[in-house]
Amino acid sequence: MNPNNVKKLKKKFPKLLAEIENIWCGDGWYGVVYGVCNDLQKKFPKIKLAEIKEKFGRLTVIPKSGTYPDIKKEEVWELIELHSNLSITVCEETGGMGSLRANGRDVMKTLCDSSAVLLGFYQKL
Repeated sequence: MNPNNVKKLKKKFPKLLAEIENIWCGDGWYGVVYGVCNDLQKKFPKIKLAEIKEKFGRLTVIPKSGTYPDIKKEEVWELIELHSNLSITVCEETGGMGSLRANGRDVMKTLCDSSAVLLGFYQKL
């Protein structure tokens, strides 16, 4: 994600993203990342994130390990999974409607039709 978008997210969610240096996904997922951060901060205000990235074509959010006695880990993972599932319907490049695709070399991304052609991801999964 471009540094300006990372900066905006860190300003909006300073405690949640205190450990985050960079967000490793395309700018098209800004809304999805904003949504997961907003929901996590509202429901679990003490939690911090260790990493946000694209992995296997979907958004992956990793909470910082530690002890949060008043937080049920299952609830955190359910919320993260909800947004991860949303990410495979949003183009990582444009933010438009997307679908999971492969490039024939074991690389997967969620892309719209035009981004898929531009980047060589022809196989829909």
